[in-house]
Amino acid sequence: MIRVLIVAGIWLYREGLAHLLAQHQGLSVVGTASDRSQATSKVGELRPNVVLLDLATPESGAILRDVRQLAPAVPVVAIAVPDHEEEVLSCIEAG
Repeated sequence: MIRVLIVAGIWLYREGLAHLLAQHQGLSVVGTASDRSQATSKVGELRPNVVLLDLATPESGAILRDVRQLAPAVPVVAIAVPDHEEEVLSCIEAG
């Protein structure tokens, strides 16, 4: 079972994605987070196998760096691309 944490700033997008993924055998959405604070606490608490990160979420680059520091073996998958080039570059630099 793949344990997934979804990080997205928009409630409807985050919860809709969680609902869709929960219907797939082999996936378990262990939690959702709307911001950096929630994301970092839930990564440590829930121990997901993968983090889906909406790059349009404020501080997405910082969230990615935090996840990489707290759980370096956990892959972070970008699920959207923001309009701001700085956020994209920040995430690329963070890995």
